[in-house]
Amino acid sequence: MQLHFKKYNLQIALILSVMVIVAPSCKKDKENVTVDIGYDYFPTQKGTFVIYQVDSLYYNDFTSTIDTFQFQIKEKITENFTDLSNRTTQRLERFYRKNSAEEWVIKDVWFSNRTSNTAEKVEENIRFVKIVFPLKKEVEWNLKYNNG
Repeated sequence: MQLHFKKYNLQIALILSVMVIVAPSCKKDKENVTVDIGYDYFPTQKGTFVIYQVDSLYYNDFTSTIDTFQFQIKEKITENFTDLSNRTTQRLERFYRKNSAEEWVIKDVWFSNRTSNTAEKVEENIRFVKIVFPLKKEVEWNLKYNNG
């Protein structure tokens, strides 16, 4: 009879220790966790600009020569407006110069949109999805352009 009572004491002690360990982990966190979706990778504020240093190689098949070009491109958001789809759209003025000693010369105008789940650019009247939100670590997206 004494052995049977010790068996129940051991089971009760085991159950109580498991409850003591598990109970605190069931508590809900009251912290407000903000998730970074990645919108900073595609700004939409007027006046924001990016300068790209471009290195370009041109292969001439007829002469079997390679020409190298270096220049800078500046994309600047100059205005926000509502497009025909009732979306906030940015006007991107694109500037060109051969080096930092030259003045910027306007090259062309593109447009961009950032929705809740995509970032798009209209380049030479062709719309491209540049980013899909939310961004995830080590996920790659291979954009293939079909010219036909």
